[in-house]
Amino acid sequence: SKQVAKDAKVSSPTKNKGTKLDTDTKTTKGATGATGTTAATTDGEPEGEVKKKRDYDKWTRTEEECFFEALKSQGNNFVKISKRVESKNYNQVRCYYYRLLKKINLVLSPLGVQVDTRDTNEVHTAMLSWWDKQKRLGLITKFHTLSR
Repeated sequence: SKQVAKDAKVSSPTKNKGTKLDTDTKTTKGATGATGTTAATTDGEPEGEVKKKRDYDKWTRTEEECFFEALKSQGNNFVKISKRVESKNYNQVRCYYYRLLKKINLVLSPLGVQVDTRDTNEVHTAMLSWWDKQKRLGLITKFHTLSR
């Protein structure tokens, strides 16, 4: 009788999908090469994945010049930009675009100003101004050494 009552209190894995079976963790490696740890759950989905910082490929000055020239003429058409920057693929170009936008907004945030991410004209103007200022101030080589 005590055993039956004890068994009745134990919930089945199908009712509580998010509960941990054990505290074992496994290391996963994604397509980008980033690794992280995940905890096993009863339904096989990762719970509380810990993400490590992605290791981005550094862009050379020539690649950046090609990117900004293509941005001027093509807008944010990442397929066309990636054809102009031959050494980078679509995902690398898209990722660079959004990382740069994030970096610009981080620099502007103490001033209480943000680039409206929904306004592509404003984004492109901000990016092209950023690049122009980098070139005029001679910060292009320092820009490459910033932690990404």
